[in-house]
Amino acid sequence: MARFIIYTYQFAPLQNVPTPSLFESTDNILPVQERMEQKQTIFQQVFNLPPDKIFSKGSKKYDARILFNQGNIVVLRLANSKRMALEESFQIKEHQYAPSCLVIIDNRKDAQQIAIEEDHKAFSDTNVVKSILESSFKKFLEPRGLTVTIQREYKKSEFWKIVNKHQDRITMVRFHFAYPNLPRVRESVKEVFAEANKLTNSKHSSFELKAADGESLELESTNDTLNAIVECSAASGEVIDIKARGIKSFIKTGTTVRSFECEDLEAHLSSDLINSAIDKIVSLFKR
Repeated sequence: MARFIIYTYQFAPLQNVPTPSLFESTDNILPVQERMEQKQTIFQQVFNLPPDKIFSKGSKKYDARILFNQGNIVVLRLANSKRMALEESFQIKEHQYAPSCLVIIDNRKDAQQIAIEEDHKAFSDTNVVKSILESSFKKFLEPRGLTVTIQREYKKSEFWKIVNKHQDRITMVRFHFAYPNLPRVRESVKEVFAEANKLTNSKHSSFELKAADGESLELESTNDTLNAIVECSAASGEVIDIKARGIKSFIKTGTTVRSFECEDLEAHLSSDLINSAIDKIVSLFKR
């Protein structure tokens, strides 16, 4: 049974667009509003490239194989080239091998989620894979006037557990919001931050609740506005900073993960029924 950790990704427009090459120009870059409206369509084009041309970080390139690419859902295997020293006939010989993990990208409208298989034989942590994906996608998007951030989702209950543990001692809570364009968490108060960030070209904004000296914040899960902000933060992977009386350092959310387990995913993808494969993948994210 394979375990997948869920991440989310968000786009932001670039003011200074790098020139793709000596033979290309930035004259065809869309205006910011059109860029953001077509962000997922532009992003989907990266998977039209040969897989071995897509993934790299620094000087290291990573082999990949796309297993499924239909309905704006992409499933691929990302390999990590490694070397191992083994003794043969009393001699140490170096062997090269390349274990891989599965990556699911749900680029449908209102989704923008990535699930990365937790396979320590291939990569030490899913965050390593996340970093490779983010670096690779940025290289493709930046000449097109966009950038992308990928963050791990966490459970909103994590915030309320911290609040309950430090009840009547919390003096400050700080929320962070990247350039907001994630439709499934856009309803509610996040619209305010979305509009402010667009108007000012801010890529990251913060919102702080602070009690007066000697007092503490009154934080209740029945507060619909606060609950909405917490839900937005968790779904976007944005860490919440919390200051509690008697504790010097900030308490931070983001230690929990959202995940699902799946068996024989590749068997479902080999089915002749494309819709069946898409439904299977969508249902995994909804668990």
